[in-house]
Amino acid sequence: MGTTMSVDAAVPSACRRIQALAERDPRRAVSVARRALHTLATDDPLMHAWAQYTLGWALLCWERFTMALPHLEEAQALFARQGADLPALRCRHALLLVELWLVDRPGFDAAFAELAREFERWNAPADAARARLDQARQLLVLGQTNDADAVLDQIESAITAGGALDRARWLRTKGIAANQHGDYARAAALLAQAEQLFTAGRYLPDLARCWFEQARLSQRQEQFDAALEIYQRTEAGYRRLDMPLRLAFCMKNIGLLFARRGRYDDALRATLTALQHFEMLDRSSDVADCQLNLGNIYFYTAQWEAAVACYSRAEALYTERGMVGGSLMARRNQAMVYRLQGRRDEAFALLDTLEAQARRLGAQAELAEIWTEQARLWEADGQTAQALALYQQAHDLFQQIGNAAAAAECALEQGWLLLRSGEVAAAAALLHGAAPALEAQPHHGWRVAYGLARCAEAQGQVATALEHYRAALTTVAELRDRLASEEVSSRVYQQAAQLHTDALRLAAACGDAATVLAIGEGQRALVLRRMLTSHLTDLPSAYQSEHERLRNALSQLVSGTAAERAAHASELDVTLAAYSELLLHARYSAVPAEGTTTPSEQPFDVAQVRAALQSAYQDDWTALVYSICDDTLLMSMITADAVALAQTPYDARLRRLIERASLAEYRQYTYRDMPYVLGQTDEPWAGLRALAERLLPAPVRIRLHPNHRLLIVPAGPLHALPWATLRLENGWLTEHAIVQLAPSLTIWQVLANQPSMASGNALLVGCSAFGERVRALPAVADELAAVATHWPGHSTRLLDQAATRAAILERSASGELSGYDLLHFATHGQLLPTRGLAAHLKLWDSDLLLAEVASLKLDAQLVSLSACESAAADTLPGEEVVSLSWACLAAGARGVLASLWPIGDAASSQFMGGFYAALNEQRDAGLALAQTQRALLAMDTSNQAVSEPQNWGSFVLTGIGSLG
Repeated sequence: MGTTMSVDAAVPSACRRIQALAERDPRRAVSVARRALHTLATDDPLMHAWAQYTLGWALLCWERFTMALPHLEEAQALFARQGADLPALRCRHALLLVELWLVDRPGFDAAFAELAREFERWNAPADAARARLDQARQLLVLGQTNDADAVLDQIESAITAGGALDRARWLRTKGIAANQHGDYARAAALLAQAEQLFTAGRYLPDLARCWFEQARLSQRQEQFDAALEIYQRTEAGYRRLDMPLRLAFCMKNIGLLFARRGRYDDALRATLTALQHFEMLDRSSDVADCQLNLGNIYFYTAQWEAAVACYSRAEALYTERGMVGGSLMARRNQAMVYRLQGRRDEAFALLDTLEAQARRLGAQAELAEIWTEQARLWEADGQTAQALALYQQAHDLFQQIGNAAAAAECALEQGWLLLRSGEVAAAAALLHGAAPALEAQPHHGWRVAYGLARCAEAQGQVATALEHYRAALTTVAELRDRLASEEVSSRVYQQAAQLHTDALRLAAACGDAATVLAIGEGQRALVLRRMLTSHLTDLPSAYQSEHERLRNALSQLVSGTAAERAAHASELDVTLAAYSELLLHARYSAVPAEGTTTPSEQPFDVAQVRAALQSAYQDDWTALVYSICDDTLLMSMITADAVALAQTPYDARLRRLIERASLAEYRQYTYRDMPYVLGQTDEPWAGLRALAERLLPAPVRIRLHPNHRLLIVPAGPLHALPWATLRLENGWLTEHAIVQLAPSLTIWQVLANQPSMASGNALLVGCSAFGERVRALPAVADELAAVATHWPGHSTRLLDQAATRAAILERSASGELSGYDLLHFATHGQLLPTRGLAAHLKLWDSDLLLAEVASLKLDAQLVSLSACESAAADTLPGEEVVSLSWACLAAGARGVLASLWPIGDAASSQFMGGFYAALNEQRDAGLALAQTQRALLAMDTSNQAVSEPQNWGSFVLTGIGSLG
């Protein structure tokens, strides 16, 4: 074995050409190799072995690993039988690469090192160097960058003596190592040299891999626009080559990039696509990367528990694979969440451990990240000097390694720290300096704009401050608008809640009514707004089984008495969390449905809303929009010719009045006027009268009359208020105005502009019995009959056994539901406080959950929910509301009539009969509601079953009232 040996000289010329083709166009090489396998002489065992190897190699290059395996194994056996040890060793190299992609186990670096030694014993330096190159790649995957560098330096001379392809691959691998070291300039130069060689040789798969590494380099430097452009070029290249695994790698990294850009929907879609592919291939290291990326999406959207769970899963997988670099990142990210959860000591201890590890590994970029997080901890402890010093230390290292965006992030944190310390000028300078580098990262960008607003306000520059406040809020709204989940939207809002409050406060202090209105509208009900302008995709088949399991579990857990539910509260919360995550993943695991629109960036235009209201109601309307700003309730009043602002203290007295008008425990006390009955007040209905005085400004009250349309956009606890029962002078608000609610003025405008093909048809759904699940409703059949009598068009009834969940879902899937102008549900409805996602309508066989209601395909002028608590709502931060009424709007209803609380069968029957009679006459649900309530009030007072406000006041109309 003393003579240098070359396997290539023994390769048949036809096989050599095909192997070379496989490095340029593997799909074509496979086709040629398959033909060659049949045409080459099969009576020559060596020739047959080379043909088998060539086909196996082409399949390997084309990422058809399981297909490559038998060909390579047969070739190895044939070579061994013929005593062709060196070709057999080359087969072993190819089989090791197949195993690397199929098995994804630790220890491949050692296996490649042993293979290299075998080649060296056979005096085959070129093959040995290629094996060492694969060893170095595995060491880089494991995060052992220094060891990888040593191997690469060891083989440089042998690689240089080889061909252009080997040289280019060595340069690319060396560039990856430089990137991991944080030596970005050297990494860029090395990758550029490799790209030049790959391009010259037309080695397209390797060229795409080089682009991939260049994209990673740009991403690591947080040059996101450049990274995205390169990833998209790489993705297109792999699609042309039909290389699915490399495509999955692209999607994985594109997901991370989208997350940093604040495009959370796109990030989830890309990451979940990659995750599903890697899970099918059982590639644990890549699954770990996807879990890390999912954790980042959860982190940016303030879902701390979910983020920690993902980071922990990633850490476990990285540790199992011996990937110290990945484990380091996953643990550092866990420390970030610990800080935000208030787990200070755990975060400090973990970061100290990671700092020492990063120093040993020479991971400069990771070291700077750790210092930044340690600085945040010191800042939270009030240790300003220590925090500033660490921020500066991290900033300087980021600058040194060429990561301008991360350095700017440190400057952002320093700026906020100085701002809180009263050093406004210094803070403003840092924030202005950081702004350009963070423009592509909206989760940092809004904080830059917010900080500049605070600085401008402190310096008396009010107009500039308001400009920055609105810019910051626009960015927050765009982030919230990315995910159709009320909980996630609210968590993003909570991170910027003080920004919203500060902006409202300053605008209100300036008496700028238009800006107060625009600020409130910009953050209100964004999920519902998105759902109204988008088409939810059907639940992907991959999620249907788990969805059914979780929804059945939820139905079981929400049934029974309050005591039984309380006993299973923990289990219910766990199940709800899993259900919420499944819905989120299911919505973003597929390509958006045709016709889906991107989040709107159009600013609120009060003139357009005013024109729409004018078109609907001429001059006889007032819109009243509420916003809560710390201890002040702001009331924006919009009329045909003005926008005005009123304010009232949001004090303990007002909060108590709201609670007593809306909470169940005060219902009898308030709506039977017990304070007056018991002699505690001198006038009847004193509480509801005081509430009206506080919530209805005098300029609004003087405009009211029985035909005046009052459009109310509530805020916070006002969503639970029965507005019709407010007391004005000697009457009720419903007697002074036609009251309608809207989630926001923008949404009202969307609903008003929705085209609808009136059919005149109605679908009436009712359940009178529910087995052991809940009490029976014996009057339901009579109610449906009464509705059918008053409805002027054709009606279809689904009663009891016909009123199943399956029947509703099937009619939705077929498009039948979109053919009804009216949907009337007479059944039980339920909403559990703080667990809005468990809200449901009870049907004959099962519960129709809130998310299922929202996904129905409706085109209804009106949905009527004759069901207890069907208008009850969970109100989340950012005016995201979870309720069955809003779910019906999301499904395609233009208006929803529902009840805030349970009422008796007799009262309900009386109410519905009157309402549908009035609706038939007026074709206007808002007016029909007011006339029905007024008619019940005019009845003999001895008939308290229907005339008491608790029996008629719970009904509210949300959305548009006209039936066309």
